[in-house]
Amino acid sequence: MLEKKIGYDSDFLYGFNEYQKGKYIYGVVNIWEEDVRLRNMEIPINNVVKSYAYKVNLLTNDVEILFQRGKGCVQIASNETNAICYEKNMIKRINLKTEKSDILYNRIQNKTENIYLQGPYLLVAGENKYIQYDAAY
Repeated sequence: MLEKKIGYDSDFLYGFNEYQKGKYIYGVVNIWEEDVRLRNMEIPINNVVKSYAYKVNLLTNDVEILFQRGKGCVQIASNETNAICYEKNMIKRINLKTEKSDILYNRIQNKTENIYLQGPYLLVAGENKYIQYDAAY
């Protein structure tokens, strides 16, 4: 069902990240060109051509696109309200309804760092930076 919403092109690769909360699955998909070489199955954040945040209702199987992005990698759909995105050496929190954004971190040295959320903290691995943020935004 998600493929119908975002379209599918065999010339591209798709990276998914999902979690379930109650009757919903929240997820992100990042799409990049197939010829990009991957190291340890990491998403090549500088080569992402399109990203989506979505919600699936498990009772009805309906898929809702919450957010769509051109260049830039959606890292985490933190809930139905926010997405965490990597763009131009910055980590931004984007409100999915208003598309208003704020910068959480803007000094990324290594563009291949992994980004993790745990509660109200964002970890930029490799730089050992923990950033506290308001998940409600």
